[in-house]
Amino acid sequence: MSLDLLRIIAMLMVIILHTFGYSGLLSAYPALSLQYNIVWFVEFVSIVAVNCYVMLSGYFLVTSRFKLARLFSLVGEVLFYSVVIYGLFLLTGKATLDWGDLLRALLPVIGGEYWFVTAYVGMYVLAPFMNKLINGLSQLQHRRLIVGLVALFSLIPTFIFFGDDFGLSGNRLNFGCSTPWFLVLYVIAAYVRRWYRPTYEVTKYLRRYGVTVAVSFGIFLVATFGAERLGIAALRSFAGYLTAYNSVTILLCSIALFLVFVNLQIKTPALNKAITVIAPLTLATYLIHENPHVRSVLWSSLDIAGRANSGTVVLYIVACVAGIYGGSLLIDAVRRYVFTVILRLEVVKKMGLALESMVMRRVGAFERVVDALLVR
Repeated sequence: MSLDLLRIIAMLMVIILHTFGYSGLLSAYPALSLQYNIVWFVEFVSIVAVNCYVMLSGYFLVTSRFKLARLFSLVGEVLFYSVVIYGLFLLTGKATLDWGDLLRALLPVIGGEYWFVTAYVGMYVLAPFMNKLINGLSQLQHRRLIVGLVALFSLIPTFIFFGDDFGLSGNRLNFGCSTPWFLVLYVIAAYVRRWYRPTYEVTKYLRRYGVTVAVSFGIFLVATFGAERLGIAALRSFAGYLTAYNSVTILLCSIALFLVFVNLQIKTPALNKAITVIAPLTLATYLIHENPHVRSVLWSSLDIAGRANSGTVVLYIVACVAGIYGGSLLIDAVRRYVFTVILRLEVVKKMGLALESMVMRRVGAFERVVDALLVR
C-alpha cells in the first residue's frame, strides 16, 4: 500500500512539473527573486517523480514473470486514450485530419506520442533478460553494477554536461528520458528489493530526502547565480542539467524518497481502500493531460503565467492541479467500469484468448528464425 501511495503522489508531482513547465511559470519571475526560488524549490521537490515511478516497476518486476497480457493491457490503455482524444478533437474541429497525426495516434508507443510510455515499454520488454542478469548476481556484484551504471549514465553526464554521453545524446539519454536510463533505475530498485531490509524509520528517511533536496537546490542556486550574476555561460548549462532525471543529485533525491515509502507502513483501513481504488488510475492522468492535442489547448487556456503576479496565483495553481488530477481519475474510473462490463462478455473473452494465442505463435516463429540465423 505504501508503494501504491508513492505511485499516487508521484503522478501528482508529474502534474505539478507540467503545470510549472508548460505554463511558463518557471521563467515568469526574475532569476533568484523570492518567487523564482519558491517555484524552483517546488520543482526540485517534485522532479523525482519520474524516477520513483520507474523504480516502483523495477521493485515489483524483478521478482515476477513477464506477462504478455500485462503488456497488452498497458499498450491498449495508451492506444485507447490516444485514438479517442484525437477522434474527439477531430469531431469538435479543434484538429484537422493529418496523416502524420493519425499514424501517431494509431501507433502511440513507437510513434512517440508519449515519451515516457515509449521508454517504459522498452524497459518492460527487456525486464525478463534484466532479471536473468540481476538474479544471478551476488550482493557485491549487484552493488558494483550499480556503481558502474551510475558513473556512466549519471555522474559523468552531470559534471561533463558538455560531453556526448557515450554517443547517446541524440537519444535524449542526457536528460534521462530514455529506456537506457530506465534500465539503470530498474537495477537500483531491484537492489532495494533483493538486498535491502526495511527498518521502518520513516522520519530518518524523510530527513534524508529533505537534505538531498536542499543540497540539490542549493547547488542549482549557486550555478544560477554564477550564470546570471557573474555571466559564466557554462554554469547555465550545468544548472539546466541539474534538473535532468539522470542528474546525480536528482537520482539521490529519488532514491531517498523511494526509501521513505519502502519503510512506510499504512495501517488505516480507509486509507488502504482509497489507495487501492486510486493507484490503478494514475497512469491515465498522464495519458490524458499529456496527450499532445490536449496539451496544445490546456495550458494556454489556463494561462497560469498570466496570473504569476496575482495574489491568488497559489490558490489558482492548486485548483488547476487538483482539477486535472481529479478530472482525469474520474474519466479513467468510468472507462475501467465500462471495460470491465465488456470484458465479462463470453465472446470478448474468447477473442482475447485467440488474439493472445496468435501473438504468442508469431513470437515463437520469430524466435525460431533468430535462433536459426544465430546458429548459422
